[in-house]
Amino acid sequence: MGPMRSSSSPGRFTPILMLGPRVNLADRIVMAAGELSGTQDAWSLNDLDRACATSGDALFVWATHFPALTVRDDIVAAGFEYAGDLLNHYAVASHLTTLNGPVLVLGGHVHVRTHRINRNVLQLTQGALAESPHDLSTVRICAEEGRISVTRCARPVVPSDATPAVIDPSNLSFTWDGCTWHARHSASFQAGVR
Repeated sequence: MGPMRSSSSPGRFTPILMLGPRVNLADRIVMAAGELSGTQDAWSLNDLDRACATSGDALFVWATHFPALTVRDDIVAAGFEYAGDLLNHYAVASHLTTLNGPVLVLGGHVHVRTHRINRNVLQLTQGALAESPHDLSTVRICAEEGRISVTRCARPVVPSDATPAVIDPSNLSFTWDGCTWHARHSASFQAGVR
């Protein structure tokens, strides 16, 4: 199956998903894109309920501008400025962690390539395209024989001398064990970058 494109809103974050050859979208993956607002009109939990009502124990992939799980501590500890959280991120995160199946959140906003795992939720935030690290990320989802794996490969599209806003290595894979996600660092893992 070829690339699928999904967008939370025009001009914001457009992940490219590469689905493995044995992925049956109807049986294994439910996709949704929703705008989570940083204002008082934050995307309601009712909207989230409707978006993931059909997921059951299938992988629920949610493409959104704002991260659902905070990555503040990791970003501040790495010495980067933090762009802020979704106002009701605790409620959204609490809701996602109660779903029966695995959840993959693809977000941006913070402009730092990192990830967060909370029980059944794997969140990948992407590095900025408009500034260093000038990342273009490809996310590959493979679901076969009851196993789910997710791999993100990030590549700069513009060379830069600036310190890149990255915490995760360029290539990072995750596997779902039926209860939680586990990170598997690739061979390109470098000291100082987790």
